[in-house]
Amino acid sequence: MDRSLSADIKVNKLDLPKEWEEHAEIYRHWAEEYALSTLEKDRAKEHLDLTFADLDLAIRADPKAYDLDKISESGVKSTIKMQVEHQEAQAAFDDAKYKVSRMQAAKDAMEHRRDALKNLSKLALAGFYTANTAPPEVAQSRSKTVREAFKKQRATRQKRGIVK
Repeated sequence: MDRSLSADIKVNKLDLPKEWEEHAEIYRHWAEEYALSTLEKDRAKEHLDLTFADLDLAIRADPKAYDLDKISESGVKSTIKMQVEHQEAQAAFDDAKYKVSRMQAAKDAMEHRRDALKNLSKLALAGFYTANTAPPEVAQSRSKTVREAFKKQRATRQKRGIVK
């Protein structure tokens, strides 16, 4: 299943029960993506290390084939880094590290989403979305029936002297 992080981090504050129901699955998806990207990074690192070792052995076995007059640690390491195989393995490792960083950010975003859900739920339980303190865009997005109930509740509060 293809998922979009930007879509998954959004919270519909007018349907918190549904958001809570879906959160565990959304979090699981991004945590799994993080775990897979970590595995890919570890495998890319192993491949990079093996490539380095193979090239090190090959260069030490036949330095002339790599245009080295004599074997020195710095000369061997520099020659290894110039080889296409090593550069490709290093690029794959760098890409894998980048993916891990992105998936860590996605996993962190899911934790922030959970915190947002908690806070929005507290606001909902405290009556924020039914009281006259709700932002105008929330009140405007409600259906006609809900807006009428909102007006009726406000009128009742005005009669009681709770709001002006």
